[in-house]
Order: sequence, then structure tokens, then C-alpha cells
Amino acid sequence: MTIPTATPIAIAAVTVLVFVTDAFDAPLARGALLVLMAFVALYWGSRRHALLAVLIAPVLVLLAVVQVVARQPGT
Repeated sequence: MTIPTATPIAIAAVTVLVFVTDAFDAPLARGALLVLMAFVALYWGSRRHALLAVLIAPVLVLLAVVQVVARQPGT
């Protein structure tokens, strides 16, 4: 079984994007990255399946770390 040559490149790209998204701590920056990556994944992902596969992991990471702000009763 041979591994396609694009697979290691895709793995490296996903790893870099996950580390880049993890570097931003500000909620506004994370939200902007989430919107940008989701837009690119949805818009160009239908034409380029490899791009969708690379961008979906950082989008899922950004969605997984969203902190929900709970309102206290009476506030």
C-alpha cells in the first residue's frame, strides 16, 4: 500500500493551521478565524475537496474551544 504524496503535505498543513489557531487567545480573533476558515471551506471546498479536508480540522478545533458565557439569574 502506497501513501499518496499529497497526504504528508495535507497533514503538515493541518498541523500548522491548528497551531496557528491555537496561538490566538482573544475571542474576537478566534471568531474572525472561524468565520474566515468556515467561509473558505464552504465556498471553495465544493470544488477542491483537498482544501476542505485541510480546513475542516482547524474549524472543528475553533468550535471545540468556544466558551459559552452563561448569564446569571437576575442579571
